[in-house]
Amino acid sequence: MDRSYNISRKPQALYVADNDKVTLVKEKAYVEDILDQVMAVDRQLDQQSLSIGQFDASYDGLRDLYNTVKQNVEYRNDPNGMEIVKAPGFAWKNRTCDIGNKVYCGSDCKSFAPLVSSQLRRMGIPYRYDAVQRAGEPSYRHVYPVAVLDGRDVIMDAVPGTQFDVEGPYIKKRSYAGTPIAEKVGLSNKSVPASNTSVAVKVIGGLILAWFVYSIVQSIRNNRSVA
Repeated sequence: MDRSYNISRKPQALYVADNDKVTLVKEKAYVEDILDQVMAVDRQLDQQSLSIGQFDASYDGLRDLYNTVKQNVEYRNDPNGMEIVKAPGFAWKNRTCDIGNKVYCGSDCKSFAPLVSSQLRRMGIPYRYDAVQRAGEPSYRHVYPVAVLDGRDVIMDAVPGTQFDVEGPYIKKRSYAGTPIAEKVGLSNKSVPASNTSVAVKVIGGLILAWFVYSIVQSIRNNRSVA
């Protein structure tokens, strides 16, 4: 978020950027409104087909994702008087002022966060958002995603001045759950090979059925011979 806004505490006009459009959401927005809009974008992430690379669902894969975002997306404050939450597709398309819209190019933390989260969803890794209040700031003015890999938090704050999986200092923190991932994106529907136990059960069951059918047939034949 724009640091000048952090200090002034003045409400800003809140916009959402998606599908090459920048749309006004609220004329006078405060921090809670901005964080609500970040979560609104998060709820739409499954409608985004954006892929910025292939990343393994592992600690090294998370590091690769972090580095890809940090090295390719220019950090830039929003235009004066505006707070813009950018959907991942918009943020990536306009990731630098060399290739993007000259007015809305680059991103700040509130647009970095959904961009990273969109790729976490593709990796099938659950996550949340942490909003923090840092020293000298009047409220929660920085937000970043936290991946949860095998029950362990991995900090994915890719803005300048940060390090992979290192949480910066803060005096207060509030967490927001990311939208649950129904299933891992990109996994094939190939069947999983049956275990030895399940194969054995099927074989035994087949033998029992065959014996049962054989017994019935023999019984019918015996009855006919008696008649």
